[in-house]
Amino acid sequence: MRLFLARHGQIEGNKEQFLISRTEQPLSEEGKKQAELLGRYLAQFPLDAIYSSGLQRSKETAMYVAKLQKKKVACKSFSEFNERDFGEYEGKKWKEVFGLHSHLRKQWMEEKGNFAFPNGEKLDVFLSRVSLGFQKVLENHSLEENILICGHSGSVKAILAFLFKTPAEYVMELCDQSNCGLNELSYNGKYWAIHRLNFTGYKWYL
Repeated sequence: MRLFLARHGQIEGNKEQFLISRTEQPLSEEGKKQAELLGRYLAQFPLDAIYSSGLQRSKETAMYVAKLQKKKVACKSFSEFNERDFGEYEGKKWKEVFGLHSHLRKQWMEEKGNFAFPNGEKLDVFLSRVSLGFQKVLENHSLEENILICGHSGSVKAILAFLFKTPAEYVMELCDQSNCGLNELSYNGKYWAIHRLNFTGYKWYL
């Protein structure tokens, strides 16, 4: 099995590093270009299935990839791959949140999997949600198939953490996930292998 994990293309909220989870935003012009380039790169891999989260930016990115495939491939959306809910801090800048509310950073480090922003989603609940969605996907496919999951920074990290049994306190510190950054893995029935993490270099040779 060849598994591709990608974050969605850029939205306006990403430029200034806002906490954006459930807020719906379409791809920016830059995001559309990123999604187009991702689709052109993945055109060399015949995909058997494409999955997105239930949010517009993820669905839109997945559609760019699908339309550049040589054979028709359906895009299915799973709400399990939605970004983690940031609760009352939705729409605020990361730097402002941790700069003005330093107690949150302390809680983040101390509470680990139990941490949640006020009225937001606990980390362990988020990780469980994403991993259950990922397991549903795996159950529907064979080792001979190529699959793309187009999600969010958090949900991509959650899948990687599930595969490699990363402790909850380290999940959000896994390698950065750029807009349309691509992670490529393979599975032989026993072991998962990583080939690329957050790969964006494809844009230079297309």
